[in-house]
Amino acid sequence: MLKLLEEEEIGWLTLVDGSNELFEGGMTAAGLKSWRKAERDRLIAARESLDAATLERLRQRIDAHLWRSFPGLAAAKLAFCWPIRGEYDARRLAQKLRECGAVTALPVVVAPRQPLVFREWHPGVALASGPLGIPYPVGSDPVVPTNDLPDSGSPEGAPPCRAPSLLTGSRKVTSPLVCSARKLW
Repeated sequence: MLKLLEEEEIGWLTLVDGSNELFEGGMTAAGLKSWRKAERDRLIAARESLDAATLERLRQRIDAHLWRSFPGLAAAKLAFCWPIRGEYDARRLAQKLRECGAVTALPVVVAPRQPLVFREWHPGVALASGPLGIPYPVGSDPVVPTNDLPDSGSPEGAPPCRAPSLLTGSRKVTSPLVCSARKLW
């Protein structure tokens, strides 16, 4: 029997048994996997083709939006990702938040298929090169990122931000930035 997982927020169905049955819209699991890879490659190439001035302008807009929309971040333990391949660079926003009392952390890959560990990071903390050459902090304190922002961290009239759970293998991982990003778009 085919087991389906329904995602109510976005209204799509996911096969969890890995078969090539049709997804909603007529695409097979293999076709969907191929499409996702091609789309990911296309989007990365488009992002990497942006000039430095455009990336900086977009970063400033994202920083300003996060700063205005989530004032509770200034009192949070905030995890963010080191930017690679033209991704959004949160380091300047992280600096501004640290100046207001926030603790910032970067993820550390402990082992394949294991939950990430977060370690405090700020300029001056030693970094090592991890998978894909992505830097991670060494020798700093572990941090448990804030999963609930205080009421002041939510836009007026919205409930406090609660990070959705992401399923990775059989382990649940939560990320406060997933919550913030979800509210952005």
